[in-house]
Amino acid sequence: MKKCMAAACLAFLFILSGCDGNDEEAEKSATGTSEKSGQSAEFRKIDWKAQQQQIRMTGEAKSSNGLFYYRAEAQDGKELIQEKEINLEHKRIFIPYFIEADTKDLQGNDVAIFILYTKDEKGNPVSENHIPLKMDQVMER
Repeated sequence: MKKCMAAACLAFLFILSGCDGNDEEAEKSATGTSEKSGQSAEFRKIDWKAQQQQIRMTGEAKSSNGLFYYRAEAQDGKELIQEKEINLEHKRIFIPYFIEADTKDLQGNDVAIFILYTKDEKGNPVSENHIPLKMDQVMER
């Protein structure tokens, strides 16, 4: 009986040690929204095509503030395409969008990662979606 009580106490302490009281950060990473800012973005039907030195990415986006941003990075974090803003003209409904990028901006990298997101009131990225493109496949198309 004492062994069971000791095991139960140890299990309880182990569970408590995992709780740091930072529920807001856990909520933000799970949902892509910060409770304080309420900003969020969703992306769906993402597709891309490469034609004549251009990559064209299409899809639908919904953002709580009617804006989203994108940028492209190499796997090592090097910036390939600077941040650009897209105005969806409507809040909270899915709107079609397209992004065009010149393949010369992406050459010399095995993978280019397009990152789509919105921002909170402080300008911090929220709801980041990472879309990797293998450049050897892009150049073959």
